Amino acid sequence: MAKNQLAILDEHGLANVKATKVFPGGFEADGIVFADFCTTNYLGFEFDPLVHERGAAYAREWSALSGWSRLEVDPVLFDALEAKLAALTGAPGVVTAHTITITNFSIVPALAGKGVILTDQKVHTVVYEACRLGRDHGATLERFRHQDMNHLEELLKKHRGAAPVLIAVDGVYSISTAIAPIRELQELARRYDAWLLVDDAHGFGVFGAGPTAENPHGVGGGGVVRMLGGDYERTFYVTSLGKALCTQVAFTTVPAAYREHLPSNHLSYIFSAPVNPYSVGTALACLELNERRGEAARAAIRANLRRFKAGLARLGFTVENHAEHPVVFVEIGALDALIVVAKRLRSQGVLAGLRAFPVVPPDRCGLRFAMTAHQTPAQIDQALAALAG
Repeated sequence: MAKNQLAILDEHGLANVKATKVFPGGFEADGIVFADFCTTNYLGFEFDPLVHERGAAYAREWSALSGWSRLEVDPVLFDALEAKLAALTGAPGVVTAHTITITNFSIVPALAGKGVILTDQKVHTVVYEACRLGRDHGATLERFRHQDMNHLEELLKKHRGAAPVLIAVDGVYSISTAIAPIRELQELARRYDAWLLVDDAHGFGVFGAGPTAENPHGVGGGGVVRMLGGDYERTFYVTSLGKALCTQVAFTTVPAAYREHLPSNHLSYIFSAPVNPYSVGTALACLELNERRGEAARAAIRANLRRFKAGLARLGFTVENHAEHPVVFVEIGALDALIVVAKRLRSQGVLAGLRAFPVVPPDRCGLRFAMTAHQTPAQIDQALAALAG
């Protein structure tokens, strides 16, 4: 087993950067102002006064925390939020929770039961750990080759007759930005009487309905199922406002064909106090801002991405990026080379996400740049100049 390279990055002072001040597009740490390419607040709503005003108003009306389990007392403030999320995704209904991690760990064991879980080989660690918990509760767990629908079908045939069967994938893979083949996955789920769980942390708020060559994001921000013309008949679509929409609320859709009562099997819904009223208010505000200026924000992201990718091409970098998703992974190679480049970027006031083993293979270390609506052309050029050396 290779040594955990993230620990080595920490030893070189490249982890745990202590931000002391934050502002749109950047932050300050150790007296240095950084252009921020690490944040995933893609749409850039986090500083809008409406977000904080609405959050404070909900906290004043509903208190700092609704201290009930929703299974016991279900405050009506969740109804409007869940209805708006259902409308945006096109799903028949949703259930909110605090984070994607909590959502996956709360529902995967219940959905899988004593049946079978089939996961993409590169599914996010959070999803895989939730699936391992399902295995601990009695399910059989197997992995299929990344995005290989033929291999998935082989496993579905192998486990034909098992019940339930749960397929788990990412909607957008957070380093490559590869997009799950939603329609093919849903067809296999229908054909083999399986359920599909799609973790779309990085797609919600970015991708939406009706993508075109000029606007591959589509419109609305309702996520990859909407983008690819899928449905929710047999799909649990799990995602969060905690990236593109800048606030701490997650949710899962409830498939139209699912006959169990999901809330009574959702551990967070049963045992936890629900999302606090301040966060509900901020979520409603961010959804309103998405309606007002989400398309302009996504257009700004596309402009930043195109400028950055064109600059990377001039520098000789080859990158993988799908449908102009805001994430661009710049592969550097060996850990030592990544450390040199990361230190150079830091010295020039640029911060990007560092990816090393176990997040990526030991010899494929690199930098994950996230484009947001806040970044300026000057910051894009600053990052390119730092990469140039």
